[in-house]
Amino acid sequence: MKRVLAVSEYNDPRKTRHRLHLVDADDPFRLSLLSVLETPDVVHSLRNRDGLLYCSMPKGFSIYDVSSLEAVKELSHLDLYGGISMELSSDGNYAYLTSWKRGI
Repeated sequence: MKRVLAVSEYNDPRKTRHRLHLVDADDPFRLSLLSVLETPDVVHSLRNRDGLLYCSMPKGFSIYDVSSLEAVKELSHLDLYGGISMELSSDGNYAYLTSWKRGI
């Protein structure tokens, strides 16, 4: 099993590009970049399950196929208001997102 570090990038003050960097962290003294994903917003929370990466953002929610770390692709995106915290159901069929003014 590969140890991967996910780092979210927020390009302030321009606020034009957001990225998620996937880094090979098997050897913490020799980190290497596996993938860079352009994301619709800054990623605040992540969950990985069965080759899928679930990303919660302030204005959206995306699911990425990470079964091949060198060829990551977005499978789905949903625009929404407020999605900072996220939990997945035990079966992985539901994602619960918080919304600042609207609850869960």
